[in-house]
Amino acid sequence: MRGLEDKLHVLVQAYLSSPQWVKSTVGRLYSVIPERVRYGSLYGSFAEQARIRDPSSVRQLQRHKLRETLDVATRFVPAYQSYRHRFEAAEDIEAFLRLLPLTDKRTLRRDRQACVTTSERKQAALVMRTGGSLAVPLEFFVEKGHSRPREAAFMQAMRESLGDDGSGLTFALRGRNVRGLDQVAGRWVMVEPIKRLVMASTDHLKPEYMPLYAGSLRRWRPRRIEAFPSAIYPVAKWLHENPQDDAVSSVKFVYLFSENVYDYQRRLLEAVFRCPVINHYGASERVLFAHSQPNDPRMHFWPQYGYLELLDDRGAPVTAPGALAQIVGTSFDNSVMPFIRYRTDDYAVVADSADQPDRGFDVVERIEGRLQEFVVTDDGRLISVCTLGSAHFSEFGRVDDLQYFQESPGELVIRLVAGTKLTEDYCRELAGALREKLQNSCRVTVVQVPSIERTSSGKKIMIEQRLNISRYLDPPDQMPSG
Repeated sequence: MRGLEDKLHVLVQAYLSSPQWVKSTVGRLYSVIPERVRYGSLYGSFAEQARIRDPSSVRQLQRHKLRETLDVATRFVPAYQSYRHRFEAAEDIEAFLRLLPLTDKRTLRRDRQACVTTSERKQAALVMRTGGSLAVPLEFFVEKGHSRPREAAFMQAMRESLGDDGSGLTFALRGRNVRGLDQVAGRWVMVEPIKRLVMASTDHLKPEYMPLYAGSLRRWRPRRIEAFPSAIYPVAKWLHENPQDDAVSSVKFVYLFSENVYDYQRRLLEAVFRCPVINHYGASERVLFAHSQPNDPRMHFWPQYGYLELLDDRGAPVTAPGALAQIVGTSFDNSVMPFIRYRTDDYAVVADSADQPDRGFDVVERIEGRLQEFVVTDDGRLISVCTLGSAHFSEFGRVDDLQYFQESPGELVIRLVAGTKLTEDYCRELAGALREKLQNSCRVTVVQVPSIERTSSGKKIMIEQRLNISRYLDPPDQMPSG
């Protein structure tokens, strides 16, 4: 049975745009409806799967789900039907998976119908699209009655595994357009009672507004914060410079979404809020699900959510600790358009395989970011902006925000936002620190700008990369075929 969330989703924007009294009335009534009714009959099953703790049981479930996905694909998805006879003969389902070609956004845009089921399940298609910093979003399908309950179940299970029982309010800085803000009348946040969110604007992250953010934390006393790292960081920076214990004492968890998390951001957030800071990794395509742990910044992938591979740019496995690998995933629980060996365009650093946690998680040392979040050196090498984001940052405390820009190999511009005019010596010292970090492979120019634009969803693009990074990888142009 499909839940109300699928049926009423078309009304979400109207609900969020309504006056606060409407949200308060309608939201409180809706919030008392049981989850099994809101999310549908499959929510309980997904919740049970997400809560499995035994490592061998987790891996067994992963192999079962992988076989289900590949069974559907080889039966009904045109791109994979020619592999059906090999699938039926396969005893090792993971070995069979490695016989299939890699896919990516480019190949799916070129022939999406080849990757969509021809079965009656196509009637349950729910149209989605990628967001973030992609210049050309990918439109794809997930399955009604599956996608939303599964995502809700795994998010709840993640919180439970970290000791968060879900009680209390959540202070959210995740890019929602907060309408009707009026600091004179006191309407600085939008309260959404269904998910118990106190939603603040990501469009007012300037020093003059920081007392209002602090005031909202003080008034609503949220149990947790959910935010883009680039959105909560300026709030934490202001609170660090203007300590207000009564504004932060209620916060027990900070969850970061949708952007890379840099060491300097994590350190500051932990110092200000004095609680675990958890980095979540996922995607609109619902292929993989991972997060860090308290006191362990590595990323832990949930095997029962999707199948992870760490590959080089020609499709070979990468296993050496410390090596850079592309994150490739195979989705579960999507019979309409299964993503199989899907290049996410994200890269990770391989962790020491001898140091795996319990529950059978796959672990990576850190996620380095999207393909377009790399700098191209003068000799054609790629360097992740993650390695630059914290370069000598603590020595340059006057900087409020920064962004990189590149349109030529070996040339890098760093844009800085600061409350006061930066001196030439200051800019020269920062440029020198970054050149050293880049091993003198890029010429660095520092410019001061009044502000840094965000995407329509409120995210900050860490690097405005004008180069076609794929030219420097030369990956094979693969399309599923027999």
